[in-house]
Amino acid sequence: MLKFRRQAPRASSTPGTAQRRGLAGRVRGAAASNNNTPLTQDLARDLIRYHVEVQEPARASRPYSQALQDFAQTAILAYECGFNEGAMREQVCSAIEVERASLPPATTSTTTMTRAFDIAECMTLISIVWVTL
Repeated sequence: MLKFRRQAPRASSTPGTAQRRGLAGRVRGAAASNNNTPLTQDLARDLIRYHVEVQEPARASRPYSQALQDFAQTAILAYECGFNEGAMREQVCSAIEVERASLPPATTSTTTMTRAFDIAECMTLISIVWVTL
């Protein structure tokens, strides 16, 4: 007669899952209150950065698939934290304005914020990720 041993649950194979869940808990309250907290601003900045990397992966020296995966994971985190489209648009706009204000007036770099950033396109990609959930 065969006896099966009960196996201990395996740890998640996805790196960063516990970290993402911890951040989700901290951001959830801030998203619900629509405050411009550092955590929600960081989430919006990450979405902007990953959106630019999806648009121009070679400039970021990253494979397109990795850039797209990072964008999708961050968009899912925003959804898990309770953001809706209006609140996310507000956070993205706020993050862009903060970034533009922090740049020197005569900067000539090719950073994300000095070029025209298409908020509607970014929000469309975020919405596509959310709809597929």
